[in-house]
Amino acid sequence: MNTTPVTVAFLKGLFTPILKDAVNFVNAPVIAKDRGIKVVESKTEKADDFANTLSIKVVTNKGEDVLVGTVFGRREPRLVRLNSFRLEALPSGPMLLVYNKDVPGVIGALGTTLGEAGVNISRMTVGREEESNQNVILLSTNELISKELLKRVRSLKNIADAQVLDLPGM
Repeated sequence: MNTTPVTVAFLKGLFTPILKDAVNFVNAPVIAKDRGIKVVESKTEKADDFANTLSIKVVTNKGEDVLVGTVFGRREPRLVRLNSFRLEALPSGPMLLVYNKDVPGVIGALGTTLGEAGVNISRMTVGREEESNQNVILLSTNELISKELLKRVRSLKNIADAQVLDLPGM
């Protein structure tokens, strides 16, 4: 199967938040090349947990990040792994990604903080990393989290980091 369209779509998605309208499906590979970004496509017949997955690894001088996705049925994309965290999340719309210590009360404090700010949580998934006793929480919200609210979330006890995501809707 030809994976080039998926690779080009990923590059466009990677560059669009930075370059806005200056990036499109035609010039995304050229932009990667001009910026010295090495793009490698590989395929395998081996299946792990799902019959078909797409893995993307981004390597920078600060480390690497791995995303693994699949499609449920014919039209339901899911993020099933973020680095070493296994989860099942619909990657769509405004989201909040939270890294936290796996202890009681974190999810409650997070929900209360967002609720007091009038932010509705429409979906939530939690992935756990057994070895480090860490969690990743991915929340879908009805609106983008403000910078001020993000600062409050980051200051909550046992939260290591948080970031706002704004993904295209389904």
